[in-house]
Amino acid sequence: MGVLRVLMPLVVGGCMAVVAIGGTGCEGQGAGHVSPPAEIGALPWPPPDDPARMASDDVVVLPGKEFSANGGGTAVSGDNLVFTPGDSLPYAIYTLQGFGQGIEVGGVGVSFTLTEGTPGDGTALYVGASDYARGVWEWHKATPLDWDNLLADGTDYRSPKGRVSIAVILSGGGSASLNEVRFARSGATDFAAPENLTAEASVYWIDLDWDDVPGALGYNIYRALAPDFANPVKVNSKLLDASDYRDRGLKNNVMYYYRVTAVAGVRESAPSSMVDIFSPVVNSPLPTDCKLTGNGRCTADISWSYPETGLVSCFEILLSEVKDFNLEMLTAQYYPDANKRTFTLKRLKYQHKYYWRIVALDPLYRRGRMTDDISAGEPLKPTWRWFPVEDLGIGAGSSLTLIEQGGDLSAAYFGGGPDYKDLCFARRNNGDWTAEATGVRTYGTWMDMAYGGGNYVIYYYAFGTSGALGAVIGNPGNWTLETVSDVSGQYCRAAANDDEYAVIYYYHYEDWEAKPPIILNDIVIRTRPVAGGSWTRSVIRSDVTAIPMHHSIAYDAGDLCVLSMNYPGHHLLFGKRSNGYGLSDIADGGGADIGAFNDLTRVGSTWFTPAADETNHKLYVISGDGTNWLSTEVASSEARTGEMARMAPWKDDSVVMIYRDEAPGGGWNFAALGLGKWDVSPLLIADTWLTTTMDVACIGDTPYILFEDRVHDPHRIKCAMGTPSDI
Repeated sequence: MGVLRVLMPLVVGGCMAVVAIGGTGCEGQGAGHVSPPAEIGALPWPPPDDPARMASDDVVVLPGKEFSANGGGTAVSGDNLVFTPGDSLPYAIYTLQGFGQGIEVGGVGVSFTLTEGTPGDGTALYVGASDYARGVWEWHKATPLDWDNLLADGTDYRSPKGRVSIAVILSGGGSASLNEVRFARSGATDFAAPENLTAEASVYWIDLDWDDVPGALGYNIYRALAPDFANPVKVNSKLLDASDYRDRGLKNNVMYYYRVTAVAGVRESAPSSMVDIFSPVVNSPLPTDCKLTGNGRCTADISWSYPETGLVSCFEILLSEVKDFNLEMLTAQYYPDANKRTFTLKRLKYQHKYYWRIVALDPLYRRGRMTDDISAGEPLKPTWRWFPVEDLGIGAGSSLTLIEQGGDLSAAYFGGGPDYKDLCFARRNNGDWTAEATGVRTYGTWMDMAYGGGNYVIYYYAFGTSGALGAVIGNPGNWTLETVSDVSGQYCRAAANDDEYAVIYYYHYEDWEAKPPIILNDIVIRTRPVAGGSWTRSVIRSDVTAIPMHHSIAYDAGDLCVLSMNYPGHHLLFGKRSNGYGLSDIADGGGADIGAFNDLTRVGSTWFTPAADETNHKLYVISGDGTNWLSTEVASSEARTGEMARMAPWKDDSVVMIYRDEAPGGGWNFAALGLGKWDVSPLLIADTWLTTTMDVACIGDTPYILFEDRVHDPHRIKCAMGTPSDI
């Protein structure tokens, strides 16, 4: 036999056996060749050389059912392989990969039970090791039941690919049940991680390449979807022989992250450095020569090159404070036209580091190959990330509403199919949205929702169809439809408490046949007791000379309060029912039209409302106790800002706000009031077109936004959660 190796400890049948010549512990047979029955000559040689399992520790245990090849009377029973007599001897072959340079098999073992057919029939289990040095099986008789054996030195049990095989055969008239097969390794490795990993992308696949690692038997590739490399998946099912690979069948419009490890024997190297690569929608060229050309206090100048032959409708610049960022980690997006090769990133915050990527969009606005992230200096830091994004269903965002109720969110919108005629209600249920139609089918133009007295109330108005303001009152599965006003109802806004429902709207009526003609333009409030009854009508403003879409309504306990914008006078007016809706000017704009796009919100004992100054392109927030008011400038812009502003209570004593900025590169913004200071940041959701109407609500410290995603057809109504970016 020659010199024997020391077998690594094997845990067998509840005790540990270290088997050598004359070894103790669980009873075992010393190493030595035997002459098996002649029928064994039909066993396949060489053994199969393509197993999926790899050695991963000093001792690797395979259940009896995990054979690589079998024949004769063998059958799987649970985790065991059962051997019974047949036309030929029953056998199984177990193959393990991962025995490269310096790694050899030090011993093998099996655990089994043996049952004689008749006394003395010679029932026995034989174990063979693959002896590649001589091109034969090296046989051992495995008795008694738990058996471990050292293997001979001076030979090689490894295939050219670094596999080691064990064959098990039953002879005689009895049967056997094989519980497990054991491989013990001998040797150690110490080798480096792969270096210079690179990636190139095409539609549906990504090509990877890296430097060979001396002493490696092969390589593993791991892929993730985020730069923290959380929850990676191994790409290859078998050990890779070469230092390059094409990863196929990938999704388009996704950022992928890769690392590679080298494998030698049972050891796997540390991972390579990470590479990220964007999987394009089309194979348009990659922008090149991308660089930062200058930094201002709140700006960054960048440039790039692009082939003149590339078909491009415009470029897309993605900005983030996170290195190696993906499409869910954006801070801003910009769209230079096809003729530009330079751009200035604006509205950046002072002394914060940034990274940018650039990609060309083809004439169908599909992304091509995208650059790696590039440093943009240190101007900007985002405040919020909007993820995860939850889907409510098909819908249109011309009018939608979101409220917090009972510790979770409720929403209303027009949807239900491609025609968007159903007035739908949805409840979040801790992230699992359920939606239903309320029974109203109409092309909706304006809509709002409130909750009070145990019921939701959803007001809706469809311009040019019924011409009536309706209400849907109830709870999921039980809705009642009512007519609130048989004429008009534009720009309706809702409120409710435990005793009453209320709605404010613009009332317009024309009768040109009357003498003289009758034209009414009023701001009207209607209320109804929760317990039932008719809708009471109150006119708070008459003969308005411009359509005042900007008004809102809210309760202060039982007192109903209202805001309404007087466009010609440039005033924002506040009134209380307890004071006969006597309206007073609360804006201190000195004649500017402060107050457009207001949203009356009460937190504790304080009123808040956004108040856009469309003349001077500024956004204010006005706060007060109902008598004394303070205006705070929140944002200014090159164009109108503060459009479609909506506000919601946040935490216990503060508010958050969303609004649109019409300046180039503006878009939607999110603002939060903390420690007496407003923090404003761009509101960005990856691969989403944010529509002209959105809403915001909060559950405790967490804000949520409701919006229409127009990327999909039909369009989808979605909700996104806000998380501070430093968490």
